[in-house]
Amino acid sequence: MTAALDDRALLRVVLELDVAVIVWDHVLGTTMSITADGWSGRLHWPTWDSTDQELRDAGPPAGFERAPGSWGAMTTRGPGGAQVAVARLAFTFEIGRANVSIAPALLADGYAKGSEPVREAVQDWLRWFCTSGSLVLCQPLDLADPSPQLLSRPSDEPMTWLEMDGEASWIDSDANLTIVFPTASPWSERVGDISAVSRIVDLASNATPVPSAVALLGAARVAALRGRRRLALMELGTCMEAVLTNRLSLPAGHKQTLGPLTKEARKAGIPLPAGIQTTFVDPRNAAVHNGVDPTSAVLVDAFGILDQLVGEDFPAFAPFTSGEVAHRPQRADLRIVVPPPR
Repeated sequence: MTAALDDRALLRVVLELDVAVIVWDHVLGTTMSITADGWSGRLHWPTWDSTDQELRDAGPPAGFERAPGSWGAMTTRGPGGAQVAVARLAFTFEIGRANVSIAPALLADGYAKGSEPVREAVQDWLRWFCTSGSLVLCQPLDLADPSPQLLSRPSDEPMTWLEMDGEASWIDSDANLTIVFPTASPWSERVGDISAVSRIVDLASNATPVPSAVALLGAARVAALRGRRRLALMELGTCMEAVLTNRLSLPAGHKQTLGPLTKEARKAGIPLPAGIQTTFVDPRNAAVHNGVDPTSAVLVDAFGILDQLVGEDFPAFAPFTSGEVAHRPQRADLRIVVPPPR
């Protein structure tokens, strides 16, 4: 057991992800500095034995062995290494003993209160992490359209405990796996490497606001992943309008639509495909005004254009489209509720 030093108590927090983040095995076992609403702490990724060639689970970081539950599992192994679906993240913070409402000698006999502000800050940090991660990795880490059968979100039930003088408080806390092998496409989920994950951590720690063009591109990708091609193209069209508005330095309230904007952009020397009117603008207008579903080829071209433009304008949020396609375990957080007999 790790004891806190001097007048500080060590707070440990374990947070479940609503949707697992898929990363390479070299991300696991690392520790990263974070800032959550002014609190400085450390993010601890689950551990992984890279010498074990069997399909196996990820393990808890050092100091978190007492937290029950799964930390993640390998989804596939290939030339690039193992892809691991991480189901939970661990955090440590040092807090003043004045915030702990229990004596160190009594710590092992009950729950330690006083850490609620830090726990809430970490939950808010996780929301930023999921928002940034879904855009950078092209992975929907947060359920934008949760199933009506999802009665309890995992991220709403953090596990926390305090450690002082070699003692630890009780843990305070308010799936089935199916491996899916998708075909590669511009909207496929990608496996996170250490550089992309570090970029997400920085965005979350700085609480970096998401530009509208980035958010629209992310919404288009989620729609395409769910097979909603018309909605995806509509979002991409609005994303293009946001990008061109920014590049042409137009006021936010201008009334120009996608067609005139693309023509003005080409006159201004903004690089766009020669046939963008027929390959992008016309299909997008048909989707918006006539309810026409675009072909997969139209979406492929559209994502190719917007991924490049958005990445150039907002490099911190540049989509990580060059990585290997991720294999996501589809988890079902179902809790059977039996009503009392009448």
